[in-house]
Amino acid sequence: MNSVQAMASEQDLTRVGQGKPSVVQIHDPSCPTCTALQRETRKAMKQFGECDVVFLVADISQDQGRKFAVQHGVGHVTLLLFDADGNRTQTLQGMRHRAELETILAGHFEEHGAV
Repeated sequence: MNSVQAMASEQDLTRVGQGKPSVVQIHDPSCPTCTALQRETRKAMKQFGECDVVFLVADISQDQGRKFAVQHGVGHVTLLLFDADGNRTQTLQGMRHRAELETILAGHFEEHGAV
């Protein structure tokens, strides 16, 4: 039950721009590279508290996720970084590994996180 609630929360793209920096993965659940990127991103996100940065998933097999990807002009295997106001600050396309993501996300949070 908790994993279903967590998944629904991760797919609530209205959370972008609600006062916390966010990371949105453009995700195709049938894509092995997307699944690997999601795993690495989740590992990298563990350095933050749940109240610091929001991790969201735009599932392009669903209408909301597909519209979000089109709105931002990106395809799957992409991470979009947003500030607390919902302004996109960075686009990371392609596979990234935990160590690289930890550095990028720490910089993003340092620049756009709560003071």
